[in-house]
Amino acid sequence: MKKYGVPIALFLGFFLFFGFLQFSTPGLIDYDAFYHIKYASLMRTQGIPTEFPWMQASILGDNFADLYFFYHLLLVPFAFLDLIVAAKLAAAFFASFLVTVFYLVLEKYNIRLAWLWAIFLPLVSSSFLYRLRFSRPIALSIVLLILVYFFMTRKNYPAVFITAFLLVWTHPPFYFILVLLGAEVLAEIAQKKRLDGKLVVFTIAGIIGGLIINPYFPANIAALKAQGFDMIMYLFSKTGIVASSELGHPTLWGLFKSSGLVIAVFLVSVWYLRKKNAAAFLIASFFMVLSFMFIRPIEYAVPFVMLYGALSLSTIKVPKKVGMIALMLFSIVALRNISEAYSDAQHANDVERYKECAEYLAENTPLHSVVFHADWDNFPELFYYNTHNYYLNGLTPFFMLAYDKDKYWLWYDISQGGINNPAEIIKKEFNTIYIFVDKEQNKLAEKLESDPNVYKRIDTSDCKVFIIIG
Repeated sequence: MKKYGVPIALFLGFFLFFGFLQFSTPGLIDYDAFYHIKYASLMRTQGIPTEFPWMQASILGDNFADLYFFYHLLLVPFAFLDLIVAAKLAAAFFASFLVTVFYLVLEKYNIRLAWLWAIFLPLVSSSFLYRLRFSRPIALSIVLLILVYFFMTRKNYPAVFITAFLLVWTHPPFYFILVLLGAEVLAEIAQKKRLDGKLVVFTIAGIIGGLIINPYFPANIAALKAQGFDMIMYLFSKTGIVASSELGHPTLWGLFKSSGLVIAVFLVSVWYLRKKNAAAFLIASFFMVLSFMFIRPIEYAVPFVMLYGALSLSTIKVPKKVGMIALMLFSIVALRNISEAYSDAQHANDVERYKECAEYLAENTPLHSVVFHADWDNFPELFYYNTHNYYLNGLTPFFMLAYDKDKYWLWYDISQGGINNPAEIIKKEFNTIYIFVDKEQNKLAEKLESDPNVYKRIDTSDCKVFIIIG
């Protein structure tokens, strides 16, 4: 029982820590949390969904695929609770689980002070700590990716297959498995002058198995193309698609401010590069480069830089004074990031900001009538409070773009307030007379308010509901 003391203490300690951050505010930090926990609740009460009509202008409306299937299955037990509480507890659970698994992997690698590396894992980057508080499959996908790498290095081929398979069922960026495979293969070729064909076969088989042996095959392929390939094409183009701030480019100062210690760990670890850690170096380098290009990859860069750092630095003898200075620096950064995380949590949006508008629509519109909403990010909260109505799109604009490119750009222009007489076009092209507008769409709201054929039914500080009467 003694050997389980550290992982249990780590899990419970961080569960309390992340739980404190979650419950320090009545709000939810992440919009998508509303969708994920509501979806898990529907799975609990109605079984595994085979269709999803709540996105009428999306490829998921006609051919539904749950790209987070394994994560949603694990969310179901939480959905027996109050759903807001459940979303917070789930986020705390999976973040704590990541810390614990990271420690166990380091222990298997015989890393000195593995518990200390694990403690600092979520605290060395404010951006990473911020994303770990999301009620999304981020932490679970990182766990599986770390385990894929661990099993690759241990030549545990069946385990590589299983973890790769589950990652495909968990999160669309499962393709990062190929980065791990490429790094491991290149390192082995360089060191041993041979290709581990068995590793390649089991890894690829796990990916293909997860895609094909899937409750949503073949619809999942089209959905993954939209959320994966199409998104990547967007990142390297100038299409004007407002996908997410997560896909934006970080400023150099912003990256150093949020994750400077991670960069320092990487640079110091490079100085102590050893052949046996070549694969870990390649993986950490890949994610570090990606983090300088885009905001989101920091969630993968931090754990793999810390893993590489632990593998490289734990073997060197550090003078006691240097060690104490490093520990003090890590502690100062960690405390600053914790303070920032707490302060940021206090500014989380009110969980009920769209409730009045959503409930009005549920009570005053025909069953399954479509609601035009001017931002795809409105969907999770509307869906959470109101499954009576159907909507246009959610989670990513690429589902709507793949469904009908012309309709997407028409919707986009209307939402930005760039089209005159929007009500007439909404009624004709989107086949609805019900319109939801949040406080960010002022231009659209002004045009609707000036239209004599449009009646405003609800007007709160966060949202408005209009009905076309002409």
